[in-house]
Amino acid sequence: MVDQLFLFKNHMQKIIAVTNSKIQDIRSIILYGGFGRNEGSIIEVGDSYIPYNDYDVLLVVNNKVPSKIVSDLRIQLARDIGIRWVDISQKS
Repeated sequence: MVDQLFLFKNHMQKIIAVTNSKIQDIRSIILYGGFGRNEGSIIEVGDSYIPYNDYDVLLVVNNKVPSKIVSDLRIQLARDIGIRWVDISQKS
């Protein structure tokens, strides 16, 4: 369980850091979906742990972020975290 919590915390820190480095004017970063409801699952694969599903992230921004930047951020986060998908929505 400790390894799973460490993994989740590490992923959240990475999502926050990378998102803040790529997008200016962020008012809030909100985790929603299964993990936001505390229903997300971490599974053991071999000798490591991975999220069973994706992360759903809502960015509250002052100004709408161009689609290309959001798309590139999704790809980078998925690659950096080692997950198949990070869903990013935005609200301005």
